[in-house]
Amino acid sequence: MTEFDLIVVGSDTAGCAVARRLVERTDLNCLLIEAGPVYPSWALNAPLASLRLRKHWSWPAETVPQEHLLGWRIELPMGRVAGGRSAINAMIAVPGPAADLDQWTANGCPGWAWNDLQPGLERAASRFGNLRFFPGIATERALRCLPSSA
Repeated sequence: MTEFDLIVVGSDTAGCAVARRLVERTDLNCLLIEAGPVYPSWALNAPLASLRLRKHWSWPAETVPQEHLLGWRIELPMGRVAGGRSAINAMIAVPGPAADLDQWTANGCPGWAWNDLQPGLERAASRFGNLRFFPGIATERALRCLPSSA
């Protein structure tokens, strides 16, 4: 039986990142476990298709009835699949506004400013068709899905 030094519970985006970094940067044996099934790429890789299919791969979570929405409940999609919520988000990714991220650093969270995060965000985006980040409308920055040659 294999022994593990550390168990990471939940293979959402954070769980996968933590487990990967631990394996890359230490000599620890790490086990990553997920309650849901293996990522079903046939169903979730198509942009926007996962919006209709995600209930099967999501924990059944919703708000209490909302008074100002005529009693409606709001679905809170929480991925029950390898990849977590990012596996069921319809392939939409938008980083936080630069001003918000910079404020985190100003409030005592070093390393969270836009300029600190931008290289990592661009590395992640480059895995999907050479996407790039660039200044968006007004002063905010947004992820724009354009070829890097644009």
